[in-house]
Amino acid sequence: AAPLTWSMCNDWIKNTCLWCFRFDDRRAHTVKAADIADAASASSMATASTTSKTKPKNKGRSQPVHFKGVFCSQECKQHAVSAFGGSTGWDCFVALMDSIERELRATGRNPKSRARPKTEGAASPAMTISGDEASDMQCLRKLAGLLCKPKAGLLSESVSAANDSCDCSCTCDCSCDFDPDDVSDDQLASWIDLVWDEVDSGSVFVDSELDDSQIELGRLVATELCIHDTALALAPEQAVDASGVVARLQGDRDVASAELLAPVKTNETDVFRAWLRQEQADLAAEKSSGSPPATIAPVRVPLRPRADQIAHSRWGQAFAASAASYALLSRAWKAVDAHLPALSHKRFRHVYYREKANSFGIWDPPPPACAPASAEDSQLEKECVGFAIYPTAVYFNHSCAPNVDKARVGRTMHFVSNRSVSRGEELLISYGSVSDPVSERRGRLLEHFFFDCICERCIAEASAS
Repeated sequence: AAPLTWSMCNDWIKNTCLWCFRFDDRRAHTVKAADIADAASASSMATASTTSKTKPKNKGRSQPVHFKGVFCSQECKQHAVSAFGGSTGWDCFVALMDSIERELRATGRNPKSRARPKTEGAASPAMTISGDEASDMQCLRKLAGLLCKPKAGLLSESVSAANDSCDCSCTCDCSCDFDPDDVSDDQLASWIDLVWDEVDSGSVFVDSELDDSQIELGRLVATELCIHDTALALAPEQAVDASGVVARLQGDRDVASAELLAPVKTNETDVFRAWLRQEQADLAAEKSSGSPPATIAPVRVPLRPRADQIAHSRWGQAFAASAASYALLSRAWKAVDAHLPALSHKRFRHVYYREKANSFGIWDPPPPACAPASAEDSQLEKECVGFAIYPTAVYFNHSCAPNVDKARVGRTMHFVSNRSVSRGEELLISYGSVSDPVSERRGRLLEHFFFDCICERCIAEASAS
């Protein structure tokens, strides 16, 4: 399987090749992602895109490149340049990565450290209506059709009584609320669209602090969007092959086609539901002074979310990290907005929430290829140097007793059976380590992958305990 997009961990960005993922913990690689020529091109691109009226202090000179990405060889760098459709696409990527770093430096990696002016034309946090009104009302009616009628039994009695006459043909009273567990994923997704419209127009969470994981995830989203937007610039011999599966670059170096990302399941509703489950448990624990309560009160959310509600409610914090990452990328995008399509929250979420529970860690040393991992291999101390989305590999289901092992060779992920597999038997991999006790494994899988594991091993060990 070939990766579609990838990002290196902040701690190891100077030690990991951006193309073949070769890692050296003793010294940094020497081929810079942005050399002098790249820096000049990226700087001129950013200058042409900026709308600021402030003249740069170093006018006439290339701005310093803060992006610290590296390659282990010039050959790897050439492969990467080809992946972005050539030098123009590569300059866009360098300008965007550098813009992200400049934003982080300007804020001291914490946007709270300086006052940030609101985006021109942005709604104030107290505004109720935002975004495209027609689109908002369409989303609202999809939910209201189910929620506003008393017979649905989903609203509180007082709210239902107040809306007895509602025929759901007009906008719903903002006082309506609902339990997200009572609606389908499609209905919840429509409501989340409304939340993000408010987040975007109201600049909600624009000042939230970012941790390393959100910065790295922002780079991963930016990388995919750059590759996707420059795909048309690929030469004919580098275009998507007849099967539509892989975009061939040079030799045997591959990058997955951007079109493969769309069918991958987005986990946006799963992430929100998982956050609410934890929030319900925390609220119940607070009210019961630490003793386990008999029942957990559901967290209800407003049918018509407003920016001020999102910013100051506990349920709104479920969007804080992703919104802060989007805000960072939105500010950085101004460096390339004249050369790439505009960045919207829907484009951002298209990648961001497909990464959730679908990306693969880039570990060093990688498991051996074409052979099951030995006991000695499992005892090796490993370092996670980055993560990547392999869209053709996300369809493997999990088992705590997998019949397939993962093995990375360079940037390519191989999947090797570790025992004889019968015809028609499902091929299963493990989502992370499976050496922990069953309760810990199940807890980690529920937290990070949003499912209760009922594989044969878990059932047997749970029964035995």
